[in-house]
Amino acid sequence: MFDSAYAHRLIAEDEPAVVEVENTMGTAPVLVSCDHASNYIPKKLNDLGLGHSDLSRHIAYDIGALNLSRVLADKLDAPLIHSGYSRLVVDLNRHLDDPGSIPIVSEGTEIPGNHPLTQIQKQRRIDELFWPYHNKFSHTLDGFQSKGIYPAILAIHTFTRVYHGLVRPWHVGVMWDTDDRMAVPFIHNLRQQTDFKIGDNQPYTALDPLGYAFDVHARGRKLPHLFIEVRQDLVSDEVGVMRWATILYQAVKPLLENKNLYCKLELA
Repeated sequence: MFDSAYAHRLIAEDEPAVVEVENTMGTAPVLVSCDHASNYIPKKLNDLGLGHSDLSRHIAYDIGALNLSRVLADKLDAPLIHSGYSRLVVDLNRHLDDPGSIPIVSEGTEIPGNHPLTQIQKQRRIDELFWPYHNKFSHTLDGFQSKGIYPAILAIHTFTRVYHGLVRPWHVGVMWDTDDRMAVPFIHNLRQQTDFKIGDNQPYTALDPLGYAFDVHARGRKLPHLFIEVRQDLVSDEVGVMRWATILYQAVKPLLENKNLYCKLELA
């Protein structure tokens, strides 16, 4: 049945949820997040003028990240929050004044459906996708804190092996700045248990504005956090996902057993 309430909306009634929280009964004081979980484009946007091959690339979503997040959340018995739409519509981990928030070009590929856009068209994407996701993120964290818990945030992303023709040598990277409660021992644990090349603020750095989720939900609330990037070809199938979920779990589990971790970071 046609619902007139959806007539002027970007997202139709029969399309995926904008945000989902899974494993809501998880008992760990941890929230796993996956901002770039999906490559789905609202039907009204006609795939943004892109073909299937482009929508299957990293420009549209973090390949392998959702499956990795699900297995890790299950191992940790933690809730997982994840997006339902492509970052090409609006990037949930970029500030709204960032030129890449609604990209015109991504990794050399023009995005026809993203220009020209009126301010009303941009605002519709923000109102229907960006704010519902981050409001749910905040609400979930509020639920922890209402119980006196300052949860750890584990943000899962993936990155490409080659970027603008340059080969990235890292297998996994960890982004952090002044809060080293989790990042430094996590990197140490990864290096102890594997021969993989671990990026310390590589392939991205948190010393620059890393993204909305990092700045607002983690650093803004002074919560313990890990922002992890796994190379996407390592988690592109079930075998790789299970392998890396186990690697990450074994490196992070000892940190999460420290009850002194779950507090606000107060810097001098």
